[in-house]
Amino acid sequence: MVSKIEKPTSPVTANDYVSLFMKSFTSFIYNVLCWFIYGVFWFFSLAPRRWLRWLSAGLYVLLCKVVRYRRDVVLQNLSRAFPTKNYSEIIVLTRLFYLHFSSLLTGVLELFSISSEALKKRVRLENPDILHKYLQKGRDLIVVTGHYGNWEYLNILPEITEYDVYAIYKPMRSGLAAALSRRFRSRFGMKLIPAGQAARKLMRPSARPRLAILIGDQYPGTTAARDFNFMNQQTAAFAGAEKMARATGAVVLYLEMTSHQSGCWELRHSVITETPGGCLPGEITAVFLDKLQASIVRRPELWLWSHRRWKHPGNLPVELQAAGPSRSERPEYRAV
Repeated sequence: MVSKIEKPTSPVTANDYVSLFMKSFTSFIYNVLCWFIYGVFWFFSLAPRRWLRWLSAGLYVLLCKVVRYRRDVVLQNLSRAFPTKNYSEIIVLTRLFYLHFSSLLTGVLELFSISSEALKKRVRLENPDILHKYLQKGRDLIVVTGHYGNWEYLNILPEITEYDVYAIYKPMRSGLAAALSRRFRSRFGMKLIPAGQAARKLMRPSARPRLAILIGDQYPGTTAARDFNFMNQQTAAFAGAEKMARATGAVVLYLEMTSHQSGCWELRHSVITETPGGCLPGEITAVFLDKLQASIVRRPELWLWSHRRWKHPGNLPVELQAAGPSRSERPEYRAV
């Protein structure tokens, strides 16, 4: 028998020890920095709600009047989404959006320390019977929503439903931001799954029905397979929800999140399909976008208009591409 000849291993050098030490040290510093930043946000989140309302008002002035954060993007998105609205109406919607956006930011800050009991008082299921019906049948759910309302408050779902709740997310480019978001988004039992691993994990056997929630209105890049008519524009969209639904056989629901006068956020679910395998390609995504558009038309200020949803002229109708400067580029729109 011929014995295998083992390849000689190179001796460990001082450089190897230095490299290992630097990796460990870098990881240690990174974790310390994460916890330090988290601690800073946690400390400021303990401020009384009255102070946070003042902070929200200050952020509105800063973002809308001083810094004018993504003002051109907001104006361009609004004017193209609502082509029949005049200048005054677009300006009103712009200001309402910045008021909501400022309140959204302070709401995210509160999530670093708010208790589950306090957050449950701010989030209410308007029609829990839908969730209960499918829970009794043992059906998994895929819940699709948009950057509409205060989507970060959905972190409380594991506390107010009997489902095993997962959030499917697109990994951030910034490792530090990703680490911080994972920590406050999982405080109440939400399980986070990167989008690339979602279908595989959701197909595994589970002791109880699962509810997977994902935001379906993100810009998918220039390689998206299908375009849709959304907010008066040709819009490329992710097909992730319907792909996962077909793979798992889950019921697909749309989630609308709207604010109430009492300061509570109401969650309303509506059925997109119970039989994803019988839907035509693109049908689930089209129904979702129709439902999201209806929500936006009812309360335009609650959508994330600062999001660069339509980045390339190719995603715009021909009449808009040939219309010359957008309204946000005209002189009268620079005085917001």
